[in-house]
Amino acid sequence: MKEFGRILHAHYAKMAAPKVGPNEKCPCGSGKKYKKCCWIKTLPGPA
Repeated sequence: MKEFGRILHAHYAKMAAPKVGPNEKCPCGSGKKYKKCCWIKTLPGPA
């Protein structure tokens, strides 16, 4: 059940994620580049 929750969260995070370039500041407010912060979370996991 936890795995389903993670998949569902990742799916909705991807849908709601703003279009941000990999070198722009992350919209989460961390101050890091998007590619070093939340971009990894939006990538599809292994099938």
